[in-house]
Amino acid sequence: MRVARLVIGIITIIVSVVVFILGLVLAFGNTYVYDAADMEATAGGGWQVVIALFLLAGGIVMVACHKKGAVGGCIACTVIFAIALLIGVLAGWGNILSVLYLIVVLIFSIVGIPLAVSQRNKERAMMMQRRAQAYRVYPPQQ
Repeated sequence: MRVARLVIGIITIIVSVVVFILGLVLAFGNTYVYDAADMEATAGGGWQVVIALFLLAGGIVMVACHKKGAVGGCIACTVIFAIALLIGVLAGWGNILSVLYLIVVLIFSIVGIPLAVSQRNKERAMMMQRRAQAYRVYPPQQ
């Protein structure tokens, strides 16, 4: 799961840059194309920029927490992606591919939490076993 978190984090960072550029084009391009009465497309581009920033933050956290037993990072990624998904759904912007990507990444990060917890528990059990073996007193050999 470590490699999957690293790959998803890198892909998320790349997608965030694409979504950010598309949001800027949508926000500034629609300002000059449409009249002032049609502000929904411009607002959609602004929300897309905000979602791109959340994607970037989530990707950075996911890359930073790809180590073994990083449960806090997995939970933080899930919260960040859930907020981005909520903003994307409530804003109603038309880029359905970004919403689908957010849903897939949210599923991966939710699945990653129990895996990280189980990995951390295995590491703790192995550490306790090593400590017990280190302090074990052996009878002298004859």
